[in-house]
Amino acid sequence: MNESKQVEKALRESQERFYTLVQNALDIIMVTDAGGTIKYMSPSVERVLGYQPEEIVGTNTAEYVHPDDLMKGYDELAKVVSKRGVHPVAVETRVRHKDGSWRYLEGIAHNLLDHPTVRGLVFNHRDITDRKQAERKLAQRAAELAIANTELEQFAHSISHDLRAPLRSMTSFSQILIEDHADELDEEGKDYLKRVVAAGQRMGQLIDGLLDLSRVTRAEIHRETVDLSDLAEGIAEGLKQGHPERQVEFVIKKSLVVEGDRWLLRLVLENLMDNAWKFTGKQPRACIEFGVTVHESTSAYFVRDDGAGFDMTHADKLFGVFQRLHSADEFEGMGVGLATVARIVRRHGGWVWAEGEVNRGASIYFTL
Repeated sequence: MNESKQVEKALRESQERFYTLVQNALDIIMVTDAGGTIKYMSPSVERVLGYQPEEIVGTNTAEYVHPDDLMKGYDELAKVVSKRGVHPVAVETRVRHKDGSWRYLEGIAHNLLDHPTVRGLVFNHRDITDRKQAERKLAQRAAELAIANTELEQFAHSISHDLRAPLRSMTSFSQILIEDHADELDEEGKDYLKRVVAAGQRMGQLIDGLLDLSRVTRAEIHRETVDLSDLAEGIAEGLKQGHPERQVEFVIKKSLVVEGDRWLLRLVLENLMDNAWKFTGKQPRACIEFGVTVHESTSAYFVRDDGAGFDMTHADKLFGVFQRLHSADEFEGMGVGLATVARIVRRHGGWVWAEGEVNRGASIYFTL
């Protein structure tokens, strides 16, 4: 007898714990019959939908489902009814709040019609309205971004064709004047024409740089395993073959493997190593290093040189388009390379920064 009472007591305590758990659940817990009539509703329905449980017990779930989701609701109910035993079925629908607004609910349902005590369909619903609104805003922003990218592509096409033609004419006719009518010009006139030709050529290079930057910004990223060390070795070899007269030592750390877009990451290393090669051009002997360090618990890759360096007070300008810290007379270039690096690194979820000292070299760091 005592044993029987102990079993009853344990069962009663278990039921009380279960009841307390359900009563205090944040999610809506609902029990219906096979036709959708509500037999039980947890108190959390007031927080989510504004109703007191007793207001809706005895009514049918179809009264609260959005008209556009009603058929889907019937289909989901039929799925639950067809799955005897504890087989969860995912459910999602819009449900009317007491104030007339619509809330998105998602959850799971079980068929317990054969259960000895519950005898119904048990639903566990969670309010996902905020998430749905965020998803809609994200989709809207994605659509706006797609439109902006299309406009940018059209703009780039316009630059490529509409600006190049008159620029080509200006440069070509100036060159013809220099070559065919030089004897009719004095030295000052020849100098002016040479300046026009040089300016036209530089403007053409700037247009090319803008187009390259535009392509980098719009290019789709194809992620794969990339050996940065291998890419750096190939770039270094190309630089040495192109300028065999220079004495430059390359120090490249082996096996630096990352996940990213191979083509874009190659552009990063090409721009950084070309910069290092350029700014060590006045050194009789130079050293360019590619390696990795740890910055704020993250791997930071770097290209370091012992060349011209720069004043750190102007470091914030380095990664802007057409920003240069050295005159064109000192070192050639358009000021697009580091801007391209920054765009690619940001698209890989990383950041880029620089450290340097005048005549003591520079280091460009990036994370992925």
